[in-house]
Amino acid sequence: MDEEQPDPKAREDLDELMVRLAMIRSEIESEGQPSRRPTGLIALVALLAALALSPLLFSGPCIPAEARADEARAELRKRVYGVDVEDNVLYSASEFGLIITDVRDPGAAVRLGELEIPGTALSVTVKDHVAYVCAGPGGLYLVDVSDPGKPERLGHLDTPGSANQAVVGKGTAFLADGTMGTAILDVRDPRKPVEVGRLETADYVRSLWLQGRRLMTAEDRAGMRLWKVRGRRRPVLEATVKIPGQARGLVVHDGRAYVAAGTAGLAVVDVRRGRRTQVLVTLPVDDTARGLALLGDDRLVLADGGEGLKVFDLSRPVGSRWVSRFAAKDGSALRVTTAGHLAFVAYDFRGVHLWDLTDPLKPLALDLSW
Repeated sequence: MDEEQPDPKAREDLDELMVRLAMIRSEIESEGQPSRRPTGLIALVALLAALALSPLLFSGPCIPAEARADEARAELRKRVYGVDVEDNVLYSASEFGLIITDVRDPGAAVRLGELEIPGTALSVTVKDHVAYVCAGPGGLYLVDVSDPGKPERLGHLDTPGSANQAVVGKGTAFLADGTMGTAILDVRDPRKPVEVGRLETADYVRSLWLQGRRLMTAEDRAGMRLWKVRGRRRPVLEATVKIPGQARGLVVHDGRAYVAAGTAGLAVVDVRRGRRTQVLVTLPVDDTARGLALLGDDRLVLADGGEGLKVFDLSRPVGSRWVSRFAAKDGSALRVTTAGHLAFVAYDFRGVHLWDLTDPLKPLALDLSW
């Protein structure tokens, strides 16, 4: 008698359930839960995961444990939540950990190395050959990537909140730490990162932007805050701006901050010195504005969830709509980073997709081949 095969639809449902469980660990604080480890909710979701998994556990052919482990690790590598590029090397933050890829030839990308990170890597920032990997409740990991083929874990900081994103200055880093605000870190010795201060928060801190002596924080429903950085002294709060929707990510260009505001769209904020800090306009999107990156001197690329990417022409009037949009099949764009005319997009549990935006009106999908 033929053995019963696992239902492909059940596998798809399980994939979706497990990736949502991973994201819950970082999102739960923003929903007003007081506890850092909401054991009741996670236990409930784990039970649902077990129920979904049962048809796969008790049916189908017997597969060796090593083969199952390899398959599981391969699936975790596909669940990418953040990306960064430096010197033609792509750094991907995944549920497995940190994945490093040579993208000098985007059509024939080569996997260089990887490093397993406990928990789920939600974002990665690379500066001076050190990767700052944020792992939500797991804290911040500092990784030596001077040899991309042999990444080495240097230091770890277990923060009281949920490490979402880090921005790095000269010997100092700022960490978006969820409901616990923004941590100020001394990272002069990457093997021993030390928290030296903390900025209060009005809501869940999701993302940061550091430009010279100005720090900006995206704080969910509380909007955006602008801080004046004063060397190693505590930054001073200069302005608070209410943003429609949920402030999830931001970039700054030519005196304007562009804030990904969830289902509310893209908010454009005037942050020119000597001017009133205020929202100039909010541009609608089709799904959920999550991440964004600058492309060259006059373009902005926005990750719009299930609707993929939208490209905005920043040389046009501030109220202009997007000029181009495109999506990957069955993917949800979470984060995006750019290098030259290329856009690298973390598509949830569909891995990293690469787009050539030399002509944003005619985007070209490239295969990373890994």
